[in-house]
Amino acid sequence: MKLLHSLKSVTAVLAGNLIVAFAIAAFILPKNLIAGGTTGLAIILNHYFQLNISLIVTVFNVFMFFVGATLLGKKFALTTILSTIIFPSFLSFFQTVPALQNMTDDILLSAIYAGILCGLGVGLVFKVGASTGGMDIPPLLLNKHFRIPVAVGMYTFDVIFLLIQAFFSNTEQILYGLITVFLTSIVINKVMVAGSNKMQLFIISKKYQEIKDALLFIQDVGVTMVNVETAYEGIQQQAVLCVVEQRKSHAITEVIQKIDPYAFVIIGQIHEVAGEGFTLERRQK
Repeated sequence: MKLLHSLKSVTAVLAGNLIVAFAIAAFILPKNLIAGGTTGLAIILNHYFQLNISLIVTVFNVFMFFVGATLLGKKFALTTILSTIIFPSFLSFFQTVPALQNMTDDILLSAIYAGILCGLGVGLVFKVGASTGGMDIPPLLLNKHFRIPVAVGMYTFDVIFLLIQAFFSNTEQILYGLITVFLTSIVINKVMVAGSNKMQLFIISKKYQEIKDALLFIQDVGVTMVNVETAYEGIQQQAVLCVVEQRKSHAITEVIQKIDPYAFVIIGQIHEVAGEGFTLERRQK
């Protein structure tokens, strides 16, 4: 089980870095879009000093890897070393493929696809608890030593790099680049919670015992009983709390309605659940 988990993590890191490198080589660099992160830094240095972008990314990632490993510990180093090695290699390879330099003549399509693919790639890496290295590390250090939220640190560095690139980019490049950065952040958040969304149901009914039995023994879901008091009548009773897969929520609400059409049911979406029955196997009685 541990080996399978490790294989999934490695696969996600490989796929994530491959997707980001492809997006940068096929959509960002050919259209001179402004970018954040390590790529943004590389574009700036390439413009002013004519340094090779893949070389800049490699050197910076290796340097930041050693900084992170020293200040953030061995666990961080193990989750980052793969990205540090393979991302520059992927980027360098994709830059040698002529077909990728002419994927589209439409700069808007380039901005959209760059944002979606970068968000997808980075999201896959973050989802398994790994890091893409490079400019991920300074925000992590700021968070550890100064309690500055990681997201705030990342956006701050991105804005700085975007502002510097604005000095040598035209207005359209800046506007399209902002679309890319905005889409990237949205897709990262979507990928991070994809597949883990669950539905929470809080059921208040006088027939709570029947509802509890139906959910436990017919729908086969775990439930928790919560002591409540109705405000208007002041009746002490129990309410039923359960967390289920989205696909089961409709069937469960139907069961509740059949037992008690007047049941008060609160349904909310939650992004992550840990524990028995979700991240751990349910114990058999």
